[in-house]
Amino acid sequence: MLKVLTFCCFLLFGCVAALGQEVVSGYLKIVSITVEGHRKTKVNIVLRELDFKAGDSILWSDIQLRFLRNRQRLMNSTLFSAAELDLGKVDTLHATAEVVVRVEERTYLSPFGWISVADRNFNVWFFEKKRDLRRLNYQVGLNWNNFLGYRDLLKLSADFGFGNKYELNYSIPGVNRRKTIGFYLNALYSKNKEVWFATTRDSLRFFRDDSEPQIYRTRLMGGLTYRPFHRTTYGIQLSYFHNEVSERVARTLNPYFFLDTLTEQRYFSFLAKMVSDLRDNRYYPRKGHFLSLSVQKDGVFSKRENVQALYVVFFLARYLPVYRDKIDYEGIFRTRVEMTGKKQPYFNSRALGYNNDYLRGYEYFVIDGPNYAYLKNAFRFDLWKKDIRFGRFVPASLRVLPTHLWLCVNNDFGYVPPSGSGSENTFPGRFLWGRGIGMNLLFYNSNLIQFEISQNHLRKWGWYFHYVVPLE
Repeated sequence: MLKVLTFCCFLLFGCVAALGQEVVSGYLKIVSITVEGHRKTKVNIVLRELDFKAGDSILWSDIQLRFLRNRQRLMNSTLFSAAELDLGKVDTLHATAEVVVRVEERTYLSPFGWISVADRNFNVWFFEKKRDLRRLNYQVGLNWNNFLGYRDLLKLSADFGFGNKYELNYSIPGVNRRKTIGFYLNALYSKNKEVWFATTRDSLRFFRDDSEPQIYRTRLMGGLTYRPFHRTTYGIQLSYFHNEVSERVARTLNPYFFLDTLTEQRYFSFLAKMVSDLRDNRYYPRKGHFLSLSVQKDGVFSKRENVQALYVVFFLARYLPVYRDKIDYEGIFRTRVEMTGKKQPYFNSRALGYNNDYLRGYEYFVIDGPNYAYLKNAFRFDLWKKDIRFGRFVPASLRVLPTHLWLCVNNDFGYVPPSGSGSENTFPGRFLWGRGIGMNLLFYNSNLIQFEISQNHLRKWGWYFHYVVPLE
């Protein structure tokens, strides 16, 4: 009898040990996910950011890496200042566990004030415009993040100074039960007493009249987004534009400004877009990619609309680790093709030199045309990383300043086909090449500034400064 009991005990402990071994080396079933620390954010919004759900099974060996990856996804949502995932109650006998998600929400209601330059970039204002304080815009506004608790955003802003601009934005990423369909609305009105009216010698020419505005712009825009997967988004957008320019500009300075000496421009624009975002970090990616493909039709409902064009735009940003965590590569390619072949108004023919579509070393120039392509390359070397801590006199949310510094070696190429933009412009129709070195400084994990020394194909060197806005 004793032998039988001993054998049964041995068999029982062996089964328990086997089960325990299965848990350690096998799968763990997630029976529930609990969210803690949220005050306004809806629970399903938090759960939507995770790549697993209750009922899924995860390999024991993958849990730590899986939790780290999902923490980064929560932080990339911009809703939280901190996020952690932990295992709660674990049942080793049945290989089940609870998951606890702890978050700390950001301050959602944030008034802001901002000073920006009216020129295309900081370098034009600092060097070409001689730091003219009259060319500054003063922006005030209000950001209400997580307005209704659905990761929605309400933004009001007004610009004063060099020009006047008033803008309203509202966006919500998920309105259906599965939180895959979102929408956004935008309204903008602006006026300015100065306008660039032509491009000569690959530089903009300006006209100003302090007695009255020279250009008015009105834009109404609405769109729908569909996000079936965490990293893939599809969208459609319909916009209405109404632009007016003074008779002096349209009939004397540049009859092609709106084409045919027109002083008004009215048209609808339809945009369809697909985005695949597999970056490891939104603000300074080190691996992964950001890809977008869009088709835009200007002049949607009638041939009488003042702009008739069809654009196809392809964009790819690729990030590759080269040597451990110390060296990585960034490659950015973008091309735009206008399919109708019709002559476009000067106002609508911006190619390189505007917004983020520039080559390093060409910050002082613009190249106009409906079609263009460029490739920007950078090898980035990790130099320094440190958390700078301030005393109690600094607000708690700003008391720790994370900083990260990289050395960059840059090499950019671009081409804009000639489009009759003027015989004095020499850059269209030729190969463009910019190269140099720079420093990238990331602070507070979300603000990136670049200091660069670059040379263009004219063999002219210059140093440049950029504040980089994340890709969206």
